[in-house]
Amino acid sequence: MNEIEEIFGKPIHVYTREDALADGELIDAGDMAKDARFRIPVALTRAAWAEAVAWDESRPELQDQDGRLWDVLYMAGLAATQNRATDQVRFRV
Repeated sequence: MNEIEEIFGKPIHVYTREDALADGELIDAGDMAKDARFRIPVALTRAAWAEAVAWDESRPELQDQDGRLWDVLYMAGLAATQNRATDQVRFRV
């Protein structure tokens, strides 16, 4: 039993990153995140992916899904580099 379990007891339910990826609640950015210089695995929520990355031919932008993912990762990395003193960063794409 670890320290947290000593205080609160055993967890009632555990939902891991792997569970969220399998359920589609998180979408893994894959190797492109490594190319964007992230040292840890990167995943986007389903909502963030739908808003900023998912490609639909009806969209007027002259880009594709990989290009949009790269833009998100690049801007996230830039924002994280400029705000190293925090564990959360807001940025616009």
